[in-house]
Amino acid sequence: MSEIKFRHVPSGWKTHEFGQVASRVVRKNLVGNKNVLTISAKHGLVSQAEYFQRRVASSDASSYFLLERGDFAYNKSYSEGYPAGVIRRLDRYDSGIVSPLYICFRPGGGVDSNFLTHYFESGLLNDEILWVAKEGVRNHGLLNVKVGDFFSLPLHLPPIGEQRRIAEVLDTLDRSVSSIQASVAKHGQVRLAHVRELMADGLHILRSVEASELGSLGTDDQGSWYLTPLGGALIGIEAGNSPSVEDTPAGPGEWGVLKVSAIGRSGFRPEENKVAYDRSLHIEALCVRPGDLLITRANTAELVGMTCIVGETPHGLMLCDKTLRLHVNDAFASTEYIHLVLALAEIRRQIEIAATGTSGSMKNISQASIRRLMIPWSGRPKMDHVVHVDAGYAAQVDALARQARRLTQLKQGLMEDLLTGRVRVSEAEAVLEDL
Repeated sequence: MSEIKFRHVPSGWKTHEFGQVASRVVRKNLVGNKNVLTISAKHGLVSQAEYFQRRVASSDASSYFLLERGDFAYNKSYSEGYPAGVIRRLDRYDSGIVSPLYICFRPGGGVDSNFLTHYFESGLLNDEILWVAKEGVRNHGLLNVKVGDFFSLPLHLPPIGEQRRIAEVLDTLDRSVSSIQASVAKHGQVRLAHVRELMADGLHILRSVEASELGSLGTDDQGSWYLTPLGGALIGIEAGNSPSVEDTPAGPGEWGVLKVSAIGRSGFRPEENKVAYDRSLHIEALCVRPGDLLITRANTAELVGMTCIVGETPHGLMLCDKTLRLHVNDAFASTEYIHLVLALAEIRRQIEIAATGTSGSMKNISQASIRRLMIPWSGRPKMDHVVHVDAGYAAQVDALARQARRLTQLKQGLMEDLLTGRVRVSEAEAVLEDL
């Protein structure tokens, strides 16, 4: 292997070995700390019990390293998207313990801790870490990064004042994104509460009657909310099929079979498909189109019966055997209304009861069971008003989500430029002033 290639060091910056600006943390857990931590790329150093919903560490944790707030840990496990492992700082708790397989350290006076946090998040050390893992990969997917080699890694650092300014620019963008995401969550809660308030009478019936007795309820001829079987609002239900095809997404102009994961919590995901090269498998009638209402026939208990409305989609993506297309009778209700009510907790409860299967990981719901689902019903104007109100909130949430994505993309674009000196911090500060 060739030697590590040092990047160009901007004027005023200096190159340090990592051990010159950070000291190793090797405190053993002699105090009996029970807060076992694990490293999540997305969430940082988090409680192992919360992350895995169980304790993974051995009962004797006396050999574990004790971390305090502000310490960093490096998990040498490699995974897709993080080939060199993950380095994160302890921010969430005052203290905790980590596996002795982690390399732990605390920054010294020559480097800003927030700057380092962004530096590690950027992946700028990936090439260097992979280079020092000369002996390949050990068991259980651990990179063979020796402690001495890790602390010899090169860091290119601006003066401490500039480090702090760079970190503040990136922290400001993070705070803005977090604030917008909090607003998205709040709008989502208000959205659901308002919709449920508009349908309160019908939902009250659903909550007050056992699921097995729902089908015996009568209707109210006074035009108020009542319950009706979903089948009465459908013209038909259409099933797909799943031929044997390779697990590669279809490219432009190619046909594909949608996976069940194409119906996700965030809506329709056309990229979740398997290419179908064989023309004899291409069935025009099974292709999904914008406006289609899809539902999962088979999935995990949490996801079976999930629906989505198809938005933009390439031509040639076909239903699979685990997905169904619901044809709504527009004379009685809109597709948007049926999609909305099938996501309500009271309907989800019926779906979970109706779903069959002995496997804990996969459940099925039949077309007959789908037709028997009891849903809130009223005059068309009332149901359309619910959809209109929901759409208004959805538009606000989408606008906020787009803003969060724009700021996230801005941060990703600025991060490497700032941390390598390609863009000086004064330029980035000017960008923030214009936002």
